[in-house]
Amino acid sequence: MNRSLVILAGSMLLSSSALDAAEDRRERVLNDRREVESSGQWIYNDLQQGFAEATRTRKPMLVVFRCIP
Repeated sequence: MNRSLVILAGSMLLSSSALDAAEDRRERVLNDRREVESSGQWIYNDLQQGFAEATRTRKPMLVVFRCIP
């Protein structure tokens, strides 16, 4: 009985920390997105505008594909 209780408590603790880590990662990604958008140095989520800016400035374009929640 005590062993089952210890296993149950341990698994609850591990799952809780995994959920916290996932939420922490999600928050960091969203904060990164906000910083990128607010800096004005990057064109975010607008490929056509990126092509237009690259053509206007005659500079190469870097496209980064990321999975952001």
